[in-house]
Amino acid sequence: MNFNLSKIKELPVINWDKKKVTTVGLTIVIFLIFDFYFILGAQIKRNRNIELEIKKLKTKIKSFNDDFLSIQRALKNSSQQVFRIIGEDELSSLVEEISNLARQNNVEISQIMPQKETKSAASSSTVNSYLFYLTLNSDYYSLLKFIDKLEKSLVIITVEELDILQNPNNIFKHNINLTLRIYVKK
Repeated sequence: MNFNLSKIKELPVINWDKKKVTTVGLTIVIFLIFDFYFILGAQIKRNRNIELEIKKLKTKIKSFNDDFLSIQRALKNSSQQVFRIIGEDELSSLVEEISNLARQNNVEISQIMPQKETKSAASSSTVNSYLFYLTLNSDYYSLLKFIDKLEKSLVIITVEELDILQNPNNIFKHNINLTLRIYVKK
């Protein structure tokens, strides 16, 4: 193999002066900075955001699983409560039961006024709907306990209306108008 060095000498010679070297070097550095800032920087930020989202999703999944397990435990442990519809002859005992619940929960009853509802969507040939208008005097905590006990009773009772008014004589007790709907067999 013979190399002809004369051809190499004919190639154009690049004149590498300091300005050209500096310009080429700065161009490469600027390109690398822009490349890192715009391309790699965006990718790094995106990866950080994805890692944060993964952590949030893991905590949400853990919370969901905990809630799901507690719901399953509650469903297994809950006893099947059987609600019943009382007869019209049991209304007086129901009024007495409501009075006892109120007394147990520190709720003062001023008036209980049962009224048979004439036009009700739930009224049928076998079931009537009664509205019980109660005038109460109580604080919030006692009222909530009282309503909770009413709703957990075996008789089907729903709260139709609740009005809480300020008592001018006692700031801790409130005047309460409570309307209950009770379903009664004919």
